[in-house]
Amino acid sequence: MGRYGKPLGTTIASPKTVLSFAEELMLCPSEESAITRMRRDLEAARGVYIVAGDVASAADIGHAQILIPTGPNETPFCLLAAVVCERAQVAIDKYGDSWDGPRS
Repeated sequence: MGRYGKPLGTTIASPKTVLSFAEELMLCPSEESAITRMRRDLEAARGVYIVAGDVASAADIGHAQILIPTGPNETPFCLLAAVVCERAQVAIDKYGDSWDGPRS
């Protein structure tokens, strides 16, 4: 569920779609603009949510390193979006446009 009790989508978008979404999220200057963007593509928003959860879980158990530089002029969603872009690009490089390899 999203912050306002609305589902984030029932499926996860492809890595290329999530990558594009995260690149756009980097440019959102406010929470309101990010929410508007998320409402336009719930499946991509769900992809961001899942990747963020994976990173948070890895950080909790000490296996995450976030070495993405941020500056004072970054938008509020820049770090999150940068992490999602990195994860989506790894999936694209490794599996094409799939999160976990070709389906059998």
